[in-house]
Amino acid sequence: MRILFASNSSFFLVLSCHFSGAKVNPNSRNRLIYQFKAQTELAVGSEWTIKSAEVGGRSKAKLRFATRVICSDNYYGDQCSSYCRSRDDDHGHFFCTDKGKIVCLPGWEGIDNYCKTRKCFLLLNNIILGVRFEMTVLP
Repeated sequence: MRILFASNSSFFLVLSCHFSGAKVNPNSRNRLIYQFKAQTELAVGSEWTIKSAEVGGRSKAKLRFATRVICSDNYYGDQCSSYCRSRDDDHGHFFCTDKGKIVCLPGWEGIDNYCKTRKCFLLLNNIILGVRFEMTVLP
């Protein structure tokens, strides 16, 4: 199940189990076998959390399911609210770490301006001269 929102990690989960036999009227509410409702909190991470619930009625059964929350591509942080997309174009020259932090590509600097400041080095008579300039694209 994919949930596309950024909020706190609390949510309300409803799992419904329905009978799908051929003799049951598809519009009948009698198709519901069991419904599990829970309010829970999940932390962002790659680990699955296994949950279970006892199902009542004549035949005892156990409902088991697993949940996890992972951020969509280019979103980071414990709430998936930090956006970072690696780029190497007129709008910046950087990549994003697995924590969503900007790291300038080799030859570029200036994290505050998305690594738009070019580092250049000139060799004049065996002396290395560093030159800095910022490139801006004009309309």
